[in-house]
Amino acid sequence: MKLKFLLLIPFVFIGLATFCYATKPRSMGVGLKYGYTIDQTGFRGTKESSPSTFYVGGSTDEKINQIGKNLNPIFFQFDEELLNDFLSSYWYLDFGRLVQTNKPPVLKGTTYTDLVNSKSFVVPTEKTYTDQFSKTYPKFSSTINNKTNPALSADYFVSRASFGRTWNIFYSSSHNHRWISLGIGFGINYIEGSYKINVCDPFFISDKLKPMYLNEAGEYREGFCANKTELYYSKVNQFSLELYIPFRFYSYIDQRFEFNLFEYETYASELRNEIRSDDSVLVPKFAIEQLNFFSIVAYF
Repeated sequence: MKLKFLLLIPFVFIGLATFCYATKPRSMGVGLKYGYTIDQTGFRGTKESSPSTFYVGGSTDEKINQIGKNLNPIFFQFDEELLNDFLSSYWYLDFGRLVQTNKPPVLKGTTYTDLVNSKSFVVPTEKTYTDQFSKTYPKFSSTINNKTNPALSADYFVSRASFGRTWNIFYSSSHNHRWISLGIGFGINYIEGSYKINVCDPFFISDKLKPMYLNEAGEYREGFCANKTELYYSKVNQFSLELYIPFRFYSYIDQRFEFNLFEYETYASELRNEIRSDDSVLVPKFAIEQLNFFSIVAYF
């Protein structure tokens, strides 16, 4: 149902394009935004062994350790090129840090919500992919087998910078007002930092919810890696291709400034396998979601 809805969006825009007004282009400037970031980074197997299996992280229910960090409030905006009354294109630039400890294990056959509802706050080994990891990467088997209730987790600290171009479709109700802008972009992402994969004994989650960094973002649940043992450590220093998807609900565009309401952006990039020193290193897929409640851009 969700896929069918997304497929209908371009046709809706094409129909609305008949009623679009000629709109003003966005201009180069410096902006301020208010919102938060959700880190959806995950770690999957190598292509030679288990390419489709994510062992740690990704998107989880109960928002385990997703505290909704505050965004860097200052950003730079490039000039927009209007292709017609409902299509545009522009360059984008973004940078920030991804810092995480105790990234939770991926579950199989259940969800974190199921565990919470059953009052099971300790993650059982058989509900994770730890056994599969141990068989696929036997050099870590002895360390994992010495644990009573092992589960995988990850820590990482990386800086990222993104640059690329995006193409957007939107509806303009007047020269100054735009609604429902949706785009897709491609760019280059540079990642520098380090990460490590750990085995916990056990990994457990809190029985209470905590407010996110911004109260408006909702609540999350803490996860803990008890008796943490490092399996391996890797540095990251690499360029990669990036997918960028922006969405804006409403924009007011003036000669000197613009105001945007409810913006959503997602950035996703996956490091090449060349970062591996051997076949025992998982491949990180860095992905973040940014939600801006509002932003203001002052034009040069």
